Amino acid sequence: MISEKRILHDFVSECFRFQFEGSPEAESILGTVGLIPVEKASLTGVRQAVADCVEMLIDLEGDRLGALNEQLSSHGVPTLSQMRNAWFMDLLRILGRGRIRSDDEWRLVNGYLSDTENRGLEMARAAEVLVAQYESGIERPRA
Repeated sequence: MISEKRILHDFVSECFRFQFEGSPEAESILGTVGLIPVEKASLTGVRQAVADCVEMLIDLEGDRLGALNEQLSSHGVPTLSQMRNAWFMDLLRILGRGRIRSDDEWRLVNGYLSDTENRGLEMARAAEVLVAQYESGIERPRA
């Protein structure tokens, strides 16, 4: 059975390969990504790398999105479209709850706010309030 960590690691690797292949720095970037030992990486770190990839590719659409989805699927990992839906569902869950519980959730909501073109005003206002509360420590869990 393949682990969540392996699937997510492979997703990140394929996204970086797609995004940077053919660029001058591709060899360096892809070599670094390939050197990440999945066995020693934390699941939290790999999940954050996935969130970073989804954010990095937020503007990818049309034929290029289809090509990446096909590449990911052929390697047996979730497509970017699937990951975007999961990301958006997590965002809706957090906004519906009305509270950010962790730094990972803060990064997800803050990433949504950084995408100024693809967000609804009502959701953005709610997200801004949650981020402000979390950053001020009002809703931050006690350690």
